[in-house]
Amino acid sequence: MNKKEERHIAILLGAGFSIPAGLPSANTLNEKIKATIYDCVRKSFKEGENSIFESYILEKVLIDYDCSINNFDYELYYDYLIKETKNKLDEDRFMSFIERGMYGYFWKQSRGSGIETKQHREQIKTMINAIPIEEYTDYVKGKIAWYQEVIAKNILGNTNNGKIETFNPCYQGFIDILTKFVNQNYVIDIYTLNHDLILESLLSLTRMKDNVSNGFGDKIKQLNKIDYKTFGIENYNKPIRIYKLHGSIDIHELSYSGKTDIDYIQIVNGYSDKNAFIMDNTQFASINPLFLTGKTSKQNQYSKEPYIALLNECSNKLGIAEKLVVIGYSGNDEGINEIIFNQFRNWNNAFVISPNAKAHEFVTKNGAKALNKGIELLNLNDIKNI
Repeated sequence: MNKKEERHIAILLGAGFSIPAGLPSANTLNEKIKATIYDCVRKSFKEGENSIFESYILEKVLIDYDCSINNFDYELYYDYLIKETKNKLDEDRFMSFIERGMYGYFWKQSRGSGIETKQHREQIKTMINAIPIEEYTDYVKGKIAWYQEVIAKNILGNTNNGKIETFNPCYQGFIDILTKFVNQNYVIDIYTLNHDLILESLLSLTRMKDNVSNGFGDKIKQLNKIDYKTFGIENYNKPIRIYKLHGSIDIHELSYSGKTDIDYIQIVNGYSDKNAFIMDNTQFASINPLFLTGKTSKQNQYSKEPYIALLNECSNKLGIAEKLVVIGYSGNDEGINEIIFNQFRNWNNAFVISPNAKAHEFVTKNGAKALNKGIELLNLNDIKNI
């Protein structure tokens, strides 16, 4: 198809798209991730010095920003960890944390017999002297990397490295929408804010699998026996195009020894602990996958690669899109909203599909049509009217 003759449909997917496949909601993620943090703090005094220092950071952020108990938001907590990189260690507070934790741990070990007193004091002194407090920022950065891994593991759900292996009937309505537009010779630009692999693995189970491109092309390369593909905007060359605007749990940075070049690669088999760091003598893949989180932190990354390239494509294509279909998106990302408001023009041909669609900003302020239902409830009449 000649690019000058392409007609485009835009589809925007939020977290609500993946929930029917069994992935956790934001509230469920909050509970699971909060429990992981508290568990890490509780265990720290049994596991050694580094664990204690890192747990001090986790607890300090919980307390300083009042995000414990009922106020926990996993994205805001990420923002607060980022802010903590600018702080220095409060030694008095750190000593108090150690004394409190060590006293509780040794009291439990001795069952309150009082034998722990001498051992308790010696252990505290050893603990404080052993930790290089001048490297506090590095420890915080280490906990940020740990936290990203916690998030990634919690959004896997019951998938295989992030992928679903059998077609889920709850997505039949969505597939019918794509089929309708493909048959009408539209290019379908799917912009997803989800880090998971539900969308791409779903499409791989349908007849449309050969019509899908995600920017990573078809050529498979290897690094230490791990298969990967390399990103390039030119690889968006099929009727259905997936743009992961917030990154993904299977995407890593690949850098080269002695060079400033960086490639963005997709691990073919999806997310796995074994794929967290791959390297040889000349190539090094990032430890954590590339995906954005945090309420404000993600906004700060929009001007950096590979996100800027993806958002530029989104902006350009929205400007010529004939229709916009929004599925499971809350409307809370200011950066994404700004692009949509500035670029999309055909609000009489915009549709919001969500159980709370009637209250969505795109409906109340921009005049988009509301389909007040979950994606799993779409029927042929709904699709006919889109």
